[in-house]
Amino acid sequence: MTVGFASEWLRLLPGNQPELRFQYLGREEMDGHKTMVIAFAQVPGHVRYPAQFSFDRTLITALFQGIVWVDASDFRLVRMREDLLARRPDLHLSEMTTTIRFAEVQIPKAPTALWLPKEVTIAWEYKGIAVEQRHLYSDFRLYEVHSKIVPQ
Repeated sequence: MTVGFASEWLRLLPGNQPELRFQYLGREEMDGHKTMVIAFAQVPGHVRYPAQFSFDRTLITALFQGIVWVDASDFRLVRMREDLLARRPDLHLSEMTTTIRFAEVQIPKAPTALWLPKEVTIAWEYKGIAVEQRHLYSDFRLYEVHSKIVPQ
């Protein structure tokens, strides 16, 4: 029913940061890491590519706010939580929360370990019906392509 949530962290990339407001909340131990806790919210009118969802074949555009836990020693994301910036009563979407837990993953043939989503939980309430999905990620593989340019 849901796809694409594992890439939610991309909205925090430096090129997307002008679309967000940030607030430092403090420090907290999270999943065995000493973290900095930072709140963020997308700024309406500044988001180039807002999230889109389809409910009952209706395309919904939504903005988010959330909290991210960043490892204080190496600045890796440990956990991320996102909620709708505003309810969408016009579309009967009253809640949507995404929680992502990250973990270090060593992919065979990759030169270094990567920090990737380990678990994603999505919960929403649509037309009074509450739904929750949990995605577990494992067995990551390195995608490799070899190409050759051939002049004609």
